Amino acid sequence: MRPLAVRLPPELIHWLDAHRGGEARTTFLRAILRDHIRRQSRSKSRTQTPALPAVRDGTRGSASASHRQSPLL
Repeated sequence: MRPLAVRLPPELIHWLDAHRGGEARTTFLRAILRDHIRRQSRSKSRTQTPALPAVRDGTRGSASASHRQSPLL
């Protein structure tokens, strides 16, 4: 992955300097972005609904035999 040059507004640079606790700006920004991406992926996985098992009488659409799931019980 190649680095991306981004020009940050002065207010954000001042905030970073005040909150980074002696870490390098790039390290601090990478940690923030990594946490944000992790939260997004967890949120996305929670909002995705699991696939509904096919009903035997065929009223739930036309799932082929290879896509049907056996009941859990």
